[in-house]
Amino acid sequence: MSAKSRTVKPHVPSPGELAYNPGDLGLPMGVLYRCSHESHGHPPARHPGHYLIYLLEGHLRTKLEDGRILDARGGMMYTITAGVEHVPDEVAFGPVENALISLWPPRAGCATECVFDDEEYEQIFESITERGCDVWHMPKPLLASLRRLIAVMASAGEEPVPYQLLGLRAKICDVLVETLRACSAQNAVRETEFAGAIEQYVAAHYDEELSVSRIAEYMGYDPTWLQKRFKRESGYTLNHYIQDHRVSVAKQMLRETEREITDIALESGFGSSQHFCHVFRKITGMTASEYRKKRRG
Repeated sequence: MSAKSRTVKPHVPSPGELAYNPGDLGLPMGVLYRCSHESHGHPPARHPGHYLIYLLEGHLRTKLEDGRILDARGGMMYTITAGVEHVPDEVAFGPVENALISLWPPRAGCATECVFDDEEYEQIFESITERGCDVWHMPKPLLASLRRLIAVMASAGEEPVPYQLLGLRAKICDVLVETLRACSAQNAVRETEFAGAIEQYVAAHYDEELSVSRIAEYMGYDPTWLQKRFKRESGYTLNHYIQDHRVSVAKQMLRETEREITDIALESGFGSSQHFCHVFRKITGMTASEYRKKRRG
């Protein structure tokens, strides 16, 4: 019987948990959703496929065979690559809400009907392999895709009809695409200097509405975590760095142009001339007019 016509009965072992196996979906991957999970009582496990664990709420820690701990909180995800033994850490953190997608090796015999062709799926599979076991922050587009997938799962229930099965496949693939996009962006940041990547973003957007939250969303990190790491690497708070960069831009315009100070204030990213004057004097120890006069001799 084809995947299009069969009735799917996913395994539902306990309240608050819903799972579809690769054979159910007609994909070389499975999906599981739990709205309540304790980290106690799970023995070590080793799987032939890659696991992508998305933590929407709560706190999970997983210990790997090499002794590393993957520590994830709500809004984060982590990957466990094929063949790596892992077990939830002994510390229990209470109920969590999480989703899991398992990726099985291409042509592993678990499914053959896939929206990706063999070459595309192998690229996805290898991309996850290259990243290894790691923790990632989930940007808003990925979180939104997960919520849409969970909504379709809840609507489909234990016996999805054919159109719901198609919806499940589509939403799983959406989540995969957003996962790869998020991981690729964060990998690019990790391969370069973290603070340098932020400094480049500020240099390109200083004249716009710029906030810690906006920068964190662009880079796919939690705002609090991003601020702490930036200060550790640069020695400055992020807000101070943004203000300092804007003042540097204003100083250049004061030296090289005859623009009115009000115009310079707005063009360098300050919302008002009053705020500009306050910050400029705080950083330079003089007013903008005094700076212009002194630099021109």
